Amino acid sequence: MKAKYQLVISIILLASFVCCGRYLTSSPGSLFTIDYLLKRDGYVIPDSLYSFFPSDSNTLKLLECKMISQNANKHLDLHVDGFTPFSIVELYETKNISAVREITDRYLPKALSVVDAGDTSYNSLMAHYLVYNKYHVLSIKDLYNPDDPIVPYFDVVKERCGMGCEETKCELVPGTKIITLMSGNDCLLDSSYRYDDSELPQNMRHGYRSGIAAHPDSCYIFYWTIIW
Repeated sequence: MKAKYQLVISIILLASFVCCGRYLTSSPGSLFTIDYLLKRDGYVIPDSLYSFFPSDSNTLKLLECKMISQNANKHLDLHVDGFTPFSIVELYETKNISAVREITDRYLPKALSVVDAGDTSYNSLMAHYLVYNKYHVLSIKDLYNPDDPIVPYFDVVKERCGMGCEETKCELVPGTKIITLMSGNDCLLDSSYRYDDSELPQNMRHGYRSGIAAHPDSCYIFYWTIIW
């Protein structure tokens, strides 16, 4: 059953990214450069949800932004006609592995939840969104456990750092720790970006999550936020 879902999700992702162009990154040829996106202006996501992202000069001496994947910029031609999560994932490279471990250890005491990418006890929201909107034969309820933590889908950025794994829900390699630092079920989106589906579980209709993700043996670290 899992293999069936993964196959469907992969097909949907390919079609969605090629045809819709709704999920944009800082890759060559993108409409947005890394420098532009690092200004973090004009997002539909409130800045309080990514206030802990790297910004001060001391932190940026340790981290180099390699890629930003997002579908939350107001300059995009956004049309919300279904369940639509908005997310920002910023990928950074550190000078050494010890820096990643230091940053991870700094945030662990503040964590609301910590899951391993190789576990099954979490929900990857972007993957569920694509199934829900693009392949109505499958029900999002069959993929979603309302009691498990919600994390983003890292498919767009995973290959940039060699941490991709198609066997995990979020498509990061097992051993990657996904740390949630902010969480809630309130709707923080402006009315034009909201979509409320009564068929979804109560804590799935609206919400937000923010955090980091890192593998202890890698020089890369993800800063992420997702809102719907």
